[in-house]
Amino acid sequence: MINRISRLAQHCATLLLVVLVLSASFCPAQSHSAFGFLQFKRSNGNTSDVRSSRDSSLRSSAPDYLSEADKDGLYCWPADKLPVKVFFQPSDSVPFYRHSFPTTLKSCFDEWTAASNGKLAWLEVSDSQSADIVVRWSSQAKERPEGTEGGVTKTYGQLNTATNRGIIHKVEMMLLTRLPERELTDVEVRKAYLHEVGHALGIAGHSLNRSDIMYFAVTNSGGTHLGVRDVASINRLYSEYQPLKSLVGSRSVATKRDQS
Repeated sequence: MINRISRLAQHCATLLLVVLVLSASFCPAQSHSAFGFLQFKRSNGNTSDVRSSRDSSLRSSAPDYLSEADKDGLYCWPADKLPVKVFFQPSDSVPFYRHSFPTTLKSCFDEWTAASNGKLAWLEVSDSQSADIVVRWSSQAKERPEGTEGGVTKTYGQLNTATNRGIIHKVEMMLLTRLPERELTDVEVRKAYLHEVGHALGIAGHSLNRSDIMYFAVTNSGGTHLGVRDVASINRLYSEYQPLKSLVGSRSVATKRDQS
């Protein structure tokens, strides 16, 4: 009989922003939490993240990257939670907030759920209490040794230690509105948001392939849409799920707004 251990697991995908290239890393912190972060490398290409030099030469040719991203477990939303309910905190009063931010983030949710072939869907709700995912923006940049913390995604769930698979209960996302020295470009915002939504949907770790959205470093040459391995990974992660028939083929239904 599988020994199922219930625990609160915070998987924090933290964006760290320095200068030119968006990168990421994932490392454990204490027994009940793990922290992942993205950062912009300095213009000379140096970074305090030792794994950037270690992993930058690695190129995985596997169809997907779940085996690369499962160090701290892989998580799924329970089928009875779908579509996941997302609340976007009104942020007009936050300095440097742009109205394009939630629009971009919603399109990233759309892209990931569309890639799942109908196995995932999301729904915008009008209050945080009824939401599964709560998104907020902040202008308060936090400095870390690796750079400026540009955002953090916390995933709370239960992990089956025998299978290294878990279920998600709730997600909180905090996204930075501006770097200390400059604004984020639209391309940087989209790459970061796609990456963060991947974490929110259960991919706790990172790919080792530069062409993947979930690569620990989103390079200047990286695309702004999901690649073949991103699509394969989300489908394998939810391989035991059936398509949500009422939502398949209708993006407007899958992302409809809550009227309550």
